[in-house]
Amino acid sequence: MTGLYFLFVVGLWAWLSLKLAVKITRKLSRSEDGGFLILFFFLILMAVPVSDEIVGGFQFRSLCNQNAVFHFGVSDLEGRTTKLTISPSHNIVPRTAVPISYSGYEYRDTTTDELVVKYRDYSASGGGLN
Repeated sequence: MTGLYFLFVVGLWAWLSLKLAVKITRKLSRSEDGGFLILFFFLILMAVPVSDEIVGGFQFRSLCNQNAVFHFGVSDLEGRTTKLTISPSHNIVPRTAVPISYSGYEYRDTTTDELVVKYRDYSASGGGLN
């Protein structure tokens, strides 16, 4: 039943997008060759409900590429006993299209308190349609 509801909503949105694209194209262009413009505006309007997901995906990928890397404090990792510290935990990244949070993980040697490994972990939840 949920699948039928989803298809109905997508179909209704497609129909409204097409009607609106035709209306916009008629106001912008008086020529008969408005098919390209109709298609252009139709595709733009179809993407509007998931635009926050699209933008959020780019923002999430950028954050992960820049900040979600491992930093090793020591070169000899073998045989060490470590203690995990999570700080900050689930902090929200400001000014993103979808809610993105991050946590900082530090593994320190229990005997010398040397930093062994440090990294950030990012997670995102859905946008407006979630």
